[in-house]
Amino acid sequence: MPDIENVKQTLERPGRDRYRLLVTALGGLWLVLALALWGYWGKYASRVEVTWETATELETAGFALYRREGDLGEFVPVSEDYFMESRGGPTNGATYRYLDDQVEEGKTYYYLLEEIESDGSRQRFDDDLLEYTVVDNKWPRTAVIVLCCLFGTGLLFASKRL
Repeated sequence: MPDIENVKQTLERPGRDRYRLLVTALGGLWLVLALALWGYWGKYASRVEVTWETATELETAGFALYRREGDLGEFVPVSEDYFMESRGGPTNGATYRYLDDQVEEGKTYYYLLEEIESDGSRQRFDDDLLEYTVVDNKWPRTAVIVLCCLFGTGLLFASKRL
């Protein structure tokens, strides 16, 4: 006659193994999420998106963009070789976008747009400064990553005890 305890353990084991596998997989996913967030925030956290729009672009060859940190100081080109070629025309304008990843969190930056005409002349738009403050949110990001790691590690350890 079969031992009832052995039969009971045999019947319960497959469900328990599936549960252990599920908990292990969830723990691994939390750790993968922590890595993905760390990589994403490390690359894209500190940047400013500068956008501008034109109504028409008569004789416009393109645009140069300058940046200044804080209220004082001189404007410097956002990069040595930066020149945004004109995409509009005499009867239509265009929307432009520049991603500036050379900024630091917690600082304010001002951007100055300069239009370069086909004949080489330049017009700076000193009255239309674009102001951006880069939010300093390192602590919340770090806390989220640490919590993901702790939760994932906790699930992995818990799965070993099942």
